Amino acid sequence: LIFEEFDRWGSIRGVLRYLLKNDIKLPIRPHKGPNKGLLEWRRATDHTVHTVLTNPLFAGTYFFGRRQTDPRRKKPGRRETGRHTVKPEEYHVWIPTHCPASITRERYERNQKMIQENRIIMASKGPIRDGAALLGGILFCARCQLRMAIHYCGAHKHFRYACPTGRHEPDVP
Repeated sequence: LIFEEFDRWGSIRGVLRYLLKNDIKLPIRPHKGPNKGLLEWRRATDHTVHTVLTNPLFAGTYFFGRRQTDPRRKKPGRRETGRHTVKPEEYHVWIPTHCPASITRERYERNQKMIQENRIIMASKGPIRDGAALLGGILFCARCQLRMAIHYCGAHKHFRYACPTGRHEPDVP
């Protein structure tokens, strides 16, 4: 269901809204507390939806070593310190087609690309938003090379593109 809704909505937030609106709970195994290791059904969170969509196990890939310990970050006497997430090419073990897959490898890669493009950073377009401005996320200021901001105003939702530094007016209407 999560993968189908991601194809439909195109964002983690869209999937989360759907799950919450329809009161669909997700299975969780707590790592701590009195129910440690036991299956519980809980309200969906953006973290759990993100975990399902980014876990390569659903594409049939066995992996080990996602979180590794960096000795330089380790603090004496604190067991969990120094751990950080590494890129898939740095995992200790990566075996494609090892496990039964819920989705195809191509679909998994497409989902990862979509998740990266939805990030609000300069290297990506950002998520799809409501509004009449068609160039949001892809229009850049010709002078300072920063992504143009969109400003909506009035009851008719008139909009204009503006340089985020506020120093330049755009040449487009």
